Order: sequence, then structure tokens, then C-alpha cells
Amino acid sequence: MPSAFLASLSVPDLTASWRKRIADGEWQTLVCDEAGSVVGWISFGAVRNGDASLGAGEIKALNVEPTAWGRGCGRLLCAEACHRLARAGVSDVMLWVLRDNDRAIRFYESLGFIRDLSSGEFFEVAGVALPEVCYRKKLQPSAS
Repeated sequence: MPSAFLASLSVPDLTASWRKRIADGEWQTLVCDEAGSVVGWISFGAVRNGDASLGAGEIKALNVEPTAWGRGCGRLLCAEACHRLARAGVSDVMLWVLRDNDRAIRFYESLGFIRDLSSGEFFEVAGVALPEVCYRKKLQPSAS
């Protein structure tokens, strides 16, 4: 992310935005706790744009503290988000990742996500257009 964008972030503004999204049910958010400290989180829910197929869900964001990488937190969060989406009747989950984020791409591919070669977008941050690619995964129906 551009340094100008990171410097412009406001904890009070982000806190208010997240509280609204969670209270409105727009996003579901789960956290990964290690010894009483949050080391990761995932947000997921309905697809943001209207062009996605019926029955699709979206992982909107996944973040894990670098000190916790490789310990299973991201895998656990993704598995639980996919389970909850499947339980809600979602058959296809998608996510967007920065095209040049090789580590994240390897991670999502290891979980069975497949790049949707027909889609790509730009995410504009602080006047910088960052290319994103879409990944998708079919979910198994959940009985409960």
C-alpha cells in the first residue's frame, strides 16, 4: 500500500466504519486469538458488486500479524468463514487480491481458490491504481 495511504488512516474513523458494518450485518468478522491477543481477522459476507452469480459470497479482507504467519491462523479463519458461508446457502466464494501479492496468492491457491482469468480490476489508493485479481472457490453444501 502506498505510504501516503497508510499515513492517512485514522483509527477513530476506521473504528466507526467497522462498528457500523458489523452492527448492520453487512460483514461478519471473526478473529484469531492467541494467548489473549488478536493476531488475525477475517471479514466476509455478500458479494460487493452486483455482477456476481446468485448464491455467491465474498471474503472481503483477511489479515494476520506477520509474527503469526505459518501457524495456521489464516487457514483456520478461511475455513470457518467458508463453513459459515456454506451454512448460509452460499455455493461459490470469491475474494480479491493484489496481483503482485505473491505470498497471498500462494496461500489462497493452497486453500483451493482458483484465479478467475476473466476478471481483473484496479483498486485506487491515494491516487495509485493497484491491480487486483479475483479468486474463486466452490463450497461444499453444509448440513448445519
